Amino acid sequence: MEPMIPNGAYCLFASPVEGTRQGKTVLVQMRDATDPESSERYTVKRYESERAKQGDSWRHTRITLKPVNPDFEPIIFDGRGRGTAAGDRRGCGSPRRIDVRGP
Repeated sequence: MEPMIPNGAYCLFASPVEGTRQGKTVLVQMRDATDPESSERYTVKRYESERAKQGDSWRHTRITLKPVNPDFEPIIFDGRGRGTAAGDRRGCGSPRRIDVRGP
């Protein structure tokens, strides 16, 4: 997630994410997918979503997890390929403290 979270840094996350997640950096657990760069089920990315009205409520039609690091690709949940926008990932928390330890 560099440059926001340097390699080797410890990061404390608060859960649940309060209010809207739109535009926030979040820790995400992916249930049926993995991060393409790390092959892990957890990733730290900036959250963006598109929604559509469905009756009296809203549903997510597309969720994009965007990396701050330009060397990495976004992870997209839209029902095509990686999974549905509603069920294949879970927001776990937002960063509260980043502790960089020197050598």
